Amino acid sequence: MGANNIVDFKGLKDGLVIYVLKGGIDIDAMIEAINNKILDKEKFFKGAKIKGVEGIDLSDDQKIDLGYFLKTKYNMKIESLSSSKTSEEVVIIKEEPVKKEEFMAGFNPGATKFIKSTIRSGTRVEYDGSIVILGDVNPGAEIMAKGNILVLGSLRGIAHAGIGGDDKAFVISMKLHPTQLRIGEMITRSPDDYKPEYPEIAYIKGNNIIIEPIN
Repeated sequence: MGANNIVDFKGLKDGLVIYVLKGGIDIDAMIEAINNKILDKEKFFKGAKIKGVEGIDLSDDQKIDLGYFLKTKYNMKIESLSSSKTSEEVVIIKEEPVKKEEFMAGFNPGATKFIKSTIRSGTRVEYDGSIVILGDVNPGAEIMAKGNILVLGSLRGIAHAGIGGDDKAFVISMKLHPTQLRIGEMITRSPDDYKPEYPEIAYIKGNNIIIEPIN
């Protein structure tokens, strides 16, 4: 079976479904096959909406890798990467900074837990409110909050804000490079080669997790 015959696209009324025609395919081979398929008709596929993937059950990390590739290379809009609608979304990084007053307008932090130390690998911090960390969050550490998460250092571990489905929650860090990031029911992670150089905020807008620099 040739590389271009590993995957196919089926057009729907308002988008496309990716069909995987070969069992046991890994995500790298799948992305390569999709890329080869799109290159044949790039103008048709660019900016299209992806409604789902059939023929394979992708893990969360695989959905993130595939979604990031489709968004960054072909500007595709990801509605779902499963056979039924799920909550996964992939990071979008905007060039225009968001102003502090825009995301802080009407913000009520409520109960907040302050931690004045670095959170080391293997440590899990949970709180029924917002969490502010005056230090770093190392890889292998987990921060879980029903409210917002603010890290006045590097965030390189796992962060889940808005536990319980609060899609108004946000995550802020001086260097935002999590191994996994959740807000409400949505999940994403930073690209492996991404190196944050300024404070950033992550929040939900529409059906995406957005990451923007803070002015």
